[in-house]
Amino acid sequence: MKALDVAVQSIATRIADPKERQQYVGLLENMAKDCKSAMDLWQQVLKQSTIPSKEAAVLMNWTGPAIAKKLFETHLAFRSKMLAVTSQRGNLEDPVIPSAYHLLKPDETGTSFAQTAVEKARQAMLAMQRHVETIRNTVPKKVAAAPVAAKKSAKKAAPKKAVAKKTASKPVVKKKPAAKPPVAKKAAAKSVAKKKTAAKKPASKKVVKKKTKKK
Repeated sequence: MKALDVAVQSIATRIADPKERQQYVGLLENMAKDCKSAMDLWQQVLKQSTIPSKEAAVLMNWTGPAIAKKLFETHLAFRSKMLAVTSQRGNLEDPVIPSAYHLLKPDETGTSFAQTAVEKARQAMLAMQRHVETIRNTVPKKVAAAPVAAKKSAKKAAPKKAVAKKTASKPVVKKKPAAKPPVAKKAAAKSVAKKKTAAKKPASKKVVKKKTKKK
């Protein structure tokens, strides 16, 4: 099941959508159930009595038509899910749940074949359960990279915020106009007094001129 192992690793690390990840988890959980069903069926075969040697080469003679049909349906169900998970890449691999519609090898019996099939289905069921945990416990690369990018952007934005605070503080601090010193007030009062005296002096001169004319 190399194609399935590779596909699960890709799903666990690349797919970040929780709904899509859960769909694959559901497929793998159902695949584990298919393996359990196959184990139960092959164990039923082991409980059956042996058959005559002339019919021993046909596996279905060991399983019986009813169990053979159920095994074939379970085999198809498991295979269709595996192809969905692997995007059809597992099509060339050996079947995890073998059917009973074939001949046995010269050194095989229905009992030995059933024993191997039970163990194979058990190992496959455990593998499906591990794949489910892999998808559930692995953080996708996109999600893992998001906090790092957020930290970098926060660092870049930090100086801008500091500048904004400084510029915002300028209009708040207003300098009051400095009060005029008392010296300036005295100087202004002297200038006003000088202007008044300057305005009075011409009038006195005119009076003097008029007195001289009368003499």
